[in-house]
Amino acid sequence: MKIRTGFVSNSSSSSFVMIGYKTKKGQGLYEKLEKMEWDIDLDDAVLLIGSECGLDDDEAALGIILGETSEEFMESRSIDIEHMIRNTAFISDYINDELGLEATTEMLYLIMGTRMC
Repeated sequence: MKIRTGFVSNSSSSSFVMIGYKTKKGQGLYEKLEKMEWDIDLDDAVLLIGSECGLDDDEAALGIILGETSEEFMESRSIDIEHMIRNTAFISDYINDELGLEATTEMLYLIMGTRMC
């Protein structure tokens, strides 16, 4: 499990690719993610909030890291699509059952960016 919700001093940047549910402030999920206690039992799950995490200031995302690097090149990695679908469904169920909101396909994104780490 990885969690990144704020600035860390002496940081460097890390590029990443993730699939996850992205939201903006004022849409309900953002506020729930901002206040949630991390209790997701999924190794590749990550919570990103704001520009220091590679999103816009008013965005948050909860999803699965597909690849990341703090080096010049992205790691070589292949991902089983069924595994990715199961993990994405797990995140969807978490949003639906634990946070009491509806995770829709309109909220599901492939997200790429650079974050402070």
